[in-house]
Amino acid sequence: MRRPLSIGNLVLVMCFMLAVCVGGVYFVRFSILDVRVSRAAEQLNVFRDMIKKAAQGSYEDGLGALAYTVSYYPSGSKQLKGSRLDTIVEQARQDAVASIIEVLKQKGPADLGPDPQPWLETLQEKLPDAGWVERSESHQMD
Repeated sequence: MRRPLSIGNLVLVMCFMLAVCVGGVYFVRFSILDVRVSRAAEQLNVFRDMIKKAAQGSYEDGLGALAYTVSYYPSGSKQLKGSRLDTIVEQARQDAVASIIEVLKQKGPADLGPDPQPWLETLQEKLPDAGWVERSESHQMD
């Protein structure tokens, strides 16, 4: 014959179920955070690679690296727009753009300033089929 659950056993079962639910919620949240951090790390690595490409390559390579950096997964595409990770990634993008522009100033025929757009227009003139100017205009840097 089955014994009815006592209040103590019922409380124990309820606490166990609550612990499983809370644990599941935290597991999902930390799994999502892990994915977002991995995406941010990958974006930072791409920016670092583009700086290296600009420094080691030709002037045209630097222009291409600048265009890629400006247009690569803009804010809100791999990270939640406005999140702390998005802010970190976008600051790294701005730093990479500034670094690449410094390289271009040293390699190029003219100093077009700190804004990436004139540089991208130069790329468009050199490689009209590249399409970087149109893509980058919708992803202006602040």
